[in-house]
Amino acid sequence: MIREIINFTKNLEENTPDIFNRNKAPSLGLHWFVRFGDDGSLVQTAERGKDFDFYDGEKITPLLERAIRYESYGQRVGNSMNKVLDKKKKLVSCSPFIIAFRKKFVFDDGLEGDGFEKIRGLLAYYLENARTVCLDKEDETGKQWSLALERNAEAILNMAGKLKDGQEDEAFFTRMKDDFYVCVYLDNVGEPAYQRAHETYLKKKLFNTDKYNLEVGEETYGLSNYLNGLNSKKPFLEHKTGAMFKGISARISDEDAMYLNKFELLLGQKVLPRPLPVFVDKKEFRTTDDIVSIFQKDTKASFSQILKRLYDLDGERVLQNYYLLFIDRGEVKDFDFVPLFRYRIANCEIKNLFGLRQKEEFLPTRTVRDIFAFEREVVKSIFNNSLVKIKDESYTVAYFGDVDPNYVSGGEPVYQMILKYRRAFYDYIYKSKLSALNSRAFDEIMRNGILSDLRHDEFKDNRHSKTYAIKDKLNIWFSLYNFFEPNKHKRPDMANKTVDLMARLQEIGREDSNARIQTDEEFAFAVGQLAHYLLNKSESGNRTHALLEPFLQKTKESELKMAIARTFEMYKHAITFYPNRKYTFDRIMADVMGYMPDTKNMKDLLPLILAGYFSETVFKRQNEPELAEA
Repeated sequence: MIREIINFTKNLEENTPDIFNRNKAPSLGLHWFVRFGDDGSLVQTAERGKDFDFYDGEKITPLLERAIRYESYGQRVGNSMNKVLDKKKKLVSCSPFIIAFRKKFVFDDGLEGDGFEKIRGLLAYYLENARTVCLDKEDETGKQWSLALERNAEAILNMAGKLKDGQEDEAFFTRMKDDFYVCVYLDNVGEPAYQRAHETYLKKKLFNTDKYNLEVGEETYGLSNYLNGLNSKKPFLEHKTGAMFKGISARISDEDAMYLNKFELLLGQKVLPRPLPVFVDKKEFRTTDDIVSIFQKDTKASFSQILKRLYDLDGERVLQNYYLLFIDRGEVKDFDFVPLFRYRIANCEIKNLFGLRQKEEFLPTRTVRDIFAFEREVVKSIFNNSLVKIKDESYTVAYFGDVDPNYVSGGEPVYQMILKYRRAFYDYIYKSKLSALNSRAFDEIMRNGILSDLRHDEFKDNRHSKTYAIKDKLNIWFSLYNFFEPNKHKRPDMANKTVDLMARLQEIGREDSNARIQTDEEFAFAVGQLAHYLLNKSESGNRTHALLEPFLQKTKESELKMAIARTFEMYKHAITFYPNRKYTFDRIMADVMGYMPDTKNMKDLLPLILAGYFSETVFKRQNEPELAEA
């Protein structure tokens, strides 16, 4: 992984060098370039816009643009204070030419002195250490200017506390927040000197410790502070195989460590998409450049949106032989090789089997043509917009990191399905691992999602709140029933079976028909129809879909029939019977109660019971009003 990231960063530096300066901003607070005369005395002028400026998160002026560059030359290694040059870890700068600290440390009770004396007391050790670490022994000029900075520190700090804009009475330092910074830059040395000092600092500090360093010619090999670290106090982390030197096998050169540091900084600047494709073949680097270019134009674009635009530009493009890296908050969550990315998908249609409507119009069949349409159309719906979240122009995914169960629609069952299967969907969608998902997993997700919707249904204003969501899931479940099954003949074609069962039940219910229920599938579908018909006879204000759940919980055929009989007994007063002819309800009720299914566990028939319940009722007579359902 490390070698691939290093090569990737080198390619960016060669082909897209401006990316390293994107999305950069100075630290909030004061930025002041101080100058000394030839005698080493401080030049007592400080004009805003010329010598100093104040950044509050709004406008970045030309002086602040310059400050961005110079501040980066004093940036510490990593996100912690472990590699700073101040032993008290209060000064954030790491350069003999820069003094930078937060305002709050001027009032830190743990430091000696009053006010700016607290900072002054840190500078002798810090600047001496910075000169030792960052400057070559021959750099006498840099050393002398750094000494001038140290000698004038008291005057500089006192003056920094008084910097203000024109005729304003209150100084910037007084009114700025405690977590804002004071950054002082020595203006007597040029930018190349800053660069050299910072590179020297990095070469010495990018490795965890020099204890494991290995000198080979003019290069130093060691353990980088980023992605390549090792805690020597934990023996189980030590490398036990490969070429060893002092117990370590995974060293990298100081040059490679520099590129890892650049990559870490890029992640902090948020100029790279997540996940990030890291191509290993130079022929494929063009794709890297295209992806970065698209992301630079729209930094809010998701990875799926970026690839969609990539394929819109070139529909014949082939993405292959790359690593897919997902880093969250500096932690590698996933790194895996993708031999070939599958963008186009076939035989993926969502049929409207359960009569979903929008604005009184039946929804047409949805054809899912690419893998990210699958993510938008299927994954979004089956996890209730909680794994893949789409709202207006916002498109976010939660394949990694914490998921707050309080914000998962559907409660604990859906939350558990997300935690259990989100990595599988990530692998299936982003890494084209078709084996990541199977029909058993798909059934479990759909079953739990629909049952959760049943429990959370509300009945208000003659309308069910969850009917649309449930029918949408049933459409997806039955339409893709064999989509994740390698052996397509192993499972029934549920989309066609639902249509056939409806036609079969209508035939059984005709008064002039001799047809009878003959299969377990017909029995289950009829149970769903009966349950819907009987429960809708309830005059209770709490007539929700949750009333179906007791039927679905029965494991034995006798228990299921008893539940039907009890429900019939409860609502029989609302049912009209026709003694002189075989009314549809009479015939189907009699057939269900008399049929003996071969299936031992009635829960195995749950999909078809649901199908019967949410299909158009066969008991509806002409001019009978239909219940409005959301």
